[in-house]
Amino acid sequence: MSETKTCTKCGVCKPFDAFAKQKKGCGGLRSQCRECCAISQKEWRANSKDHCNSYASSWRERNPQKHVAQVKRWREQNPEKYRAQHHTEAAAARRAKAHAAAKDQLLDRYVRMCLKGRAKIPSDSIPTSLIDLKREQLLLHRLAKTLQGAANQSKENT
Repeated sequence: MSETKTCTKCGVCKPFDAFAKQKKGCGGLRSQCRECCAISQKEWRANSKDHCNSYASSWRERNPQKHVAQVKRWREQNPEKYRAQHHTEAAAARRAKAHAAAKDQLLDRYVRMCLKGRAKIPSDSIPTSLIDLKREQLLLHRLAKTLQGAANQSKENT
C-alpha cells in the first residue's frame, strides 16, 4: 500500500502526513491537503468577516477567562508586536483625548484647524484677531444649538 495520496483540490500526490485526519475520509484522511484547506479557510474567512467577527465576539462574552488567558499568552509570545500595537493604539487614544479637550476648551490650535479646514495654510500665518473672531463664532454656534435643543425639548414636554 502506498504512503501517498492525491489532493482533490491541487491534484498533487503528497505523503499521508500532508493530510489532516477525518474519520469519514478515505483512509481516515481529508480529501484536500493541509495547504489547500488553509487556503480555502482563509478565503472563507475573508468572505465571511461579519460572521467571524460576531462569532468571535460572542465567544469572548461566553469565555472571558479563556479570552484573557489567550491574550496574555499572545502578549508573552509576541512582545515586539504587542509593544508596537499598544504604543500605536495608546498614542491614538492620547491624540483623540487631546483633540477633544482642545475642542471643548476652544484652544487656539482647534480654532486654527477650524479656520484652515482642508486648505494648506500655515497655522502661524493666521492672525490672532481672526482666531478670536472664529472662537466667538464657535461659541455662538454652540449656544444656538443648546438653545435650539432646549426649545425642542420644551415643545415636546408641552
